[in-house]
Amino acid sequence: MISRVGMTTFLALIFALIGGSAARAQNGVPILVLADGPNGVEKADIAKTTIDGSEWTEAPIVENGLTIHVLFKDPANAGFRDASLGTNRRARLYDALRYVADTLNAPGEVNMVAGLSETDGSGPLAQGGPMFTSSDGLTNGTVFQRLSTGTIPFPGYAEMSLTFDWGYDWYTGTGTPPSDALDMWSVAVHEITHSLGFISLISANGSSRFAPAKTYTIFDTMLATKPSLKHLLGGTAANPSFVGTVADLTGAAVVFAGSAATAAFGSAPPVYSTNPFLQGTSLQHWAEDAIPGGAVMEPRYGYGVTRRQYTDVDIAVLHDIGWKDAEAPEHGPCPLQSVTLLEPSQSTIAADASNTATVHFRANIVLDNSDPLCAPNEGELRVEYYIDNVSRGVSGNQSGHFPLDLTLGTGTHTARASASRTDSVSVTVVTEKTFSITAAVIPPPHLTVTPGNTSTDFGSVNAGAANDTSYTVKNTGNGTLNGSASLSGDTQFQFVGASTYSLSAGATTTVTVRFTPGSKGSYTGTLTFGGNGGTFAVALTGVGAEASGKTGGALNCAGSSGVPGAGAADLLVALLVSLALALARRQMLRR
Repeated sequence: MISRVGMTTFLALIFALIGGSAARAQNGVPILVLADGPNGVEKADIAKTTIDGSEWTEAPIVENGLTIHVLFKDPANAGFRDASLGTNRRARLYDALRYVADTLNAPGEVNMVAGLSETDGSGPLAQGGPMFTSSDGLTNGTVFQRLSTGTIPFPGYAEMSLTFDWGYDWYTGTGTPPSDALDMWSVAVHEITHSLGFISLISANGSSRFAPAKTYTIFDTMLATKPSLKHLLGGTAANPSFVGTVADLTGAAVVFAGSAATAAFGSAPPVYSTNPFLQGTSLQHWAEDAIPGGAVMEPRYGYGVTRRQYTDVDIAVLHDIGWKDAEAPEHGPCPLQSVTLLEPSQSTIAADASNTATVHFRANIVLDNSDPLCAPNEGELRVEYYIDNVSRGVSGNQSGHFPLDLTLGTGTHTARASASRTDSVSVTVVTEKTFSITAAVIPPPHLTVTPGNTSTDFGSVNAGAANDTSYTVKNTGNGTLNGSASLSGDTQFQFVGASTYSLSAGATTTVTVRFTPGSKGSYTGTLTFGGNGGTFAVALTGVGAEASGKTGGALNCAGSSGVPGAGAADLLVALLVSLALALARRQMLRR
């Protein structure tokens, strides 16, 4: 049985087959016990396996000498007989049966009943198993019994049963399931394997699930506890008994001590036996993630996970419980069907300033799954990329869609992706795509002057003194900015140092202008920056002023008297005398 136990980032599937207690078979009537949910609630439903000849059926499956009749109890347009979904559901069940038959190498004939499907999505994902009777002794169930003896154990009953609940999200294709769906093919292989005898009848207290009968499986006889490898069962084949302890069943120390499985694993592989004991899950699955490669009989599957083929350890257990001729089918990896270029997705790609572009290449490989037993994920896949018929690199990273980054120049290019395997001789598939890399549009140089004011006032400067103002010239574009600064107007404005520039993108230089007035007055000029990145003009103004600390005064024409301060007084007396003489002369003339 497969049941859902919870959902976080993925759905975990707990596989369970046999319930806890069950009614004893009466008068040789077989018992079918199926788990009814994640807590191992059991039910005995013999009607699930009855064959009255009226059930709708298709032609039997015939593979490797084994004929399997499948009878479907679903009504028309439901479950396996759904008008739109039933074809794929039946096909995947048949794929699982063919694979198991091809593995067993056990010719004969066996019957399976596909019981009434469920659709509410609340119970077990799937249920399945062989038939049993409650009698003392060891058994592998009715599938093994019929194929090993050639006789029908219970006339009127199928040897195994399988039921699915279609209320969950199932993937019924042959490729890789999406990350939000459960792989039906894998689940079917798992449940069929339980019907082969990969199953325990030990209950939570160690007694048989059919107690008081001492009915156990061959699988049970090889369960032991590490490190001493003390077996859980003792007694004889006709009268087995539980000799372990209840604590052994939940101490996570149970292993399968069969010789073939031990050789395949390198030691006795661990069996699911954690606390609490889960009826239908404990003792009949591998410990989680214990088997390298992902075993079919793992206790949990996630969304998008496939377990369609046995690992060496799975097959080794079949050997240990009696399927001596079981071996992995000789089916190689699925051949290549096609390859698609996912990237570059654009037909036109712009180059950078160097007129090259880094192009990302990605590809997707589709495998041919027409052979249902081929290995879809086996082997090495590779994609070789050719640009204009020249090999430019190989990628083997399948999970990354075979990534490869190439730097290419401008022009039209033809990309070819050639997909192949490295593990076998197979068809190489090829696809091509044409794309262009266009030349980059590079912005021209651009002149920027700081400060960016359109006028500069040098202020008042004494005659003969000077005042400098500096300007930063920057190429804020691309390429090379070539140009110079020039002055016009009054010559009192002059450059200090160089006034030409040649600047790469982002480079700067300084241009300095000096104002030197020769005399008192107002002066104007124009500073112009020019070149291949544009022009920028600045109006210049400045005022020339008298030198500070100098004033006007009278002249001492008479010279110095030798006495401090006498010169000015003598001059004043002389002026007054001259004025008096002039007035007297004028008076005389009037007389």
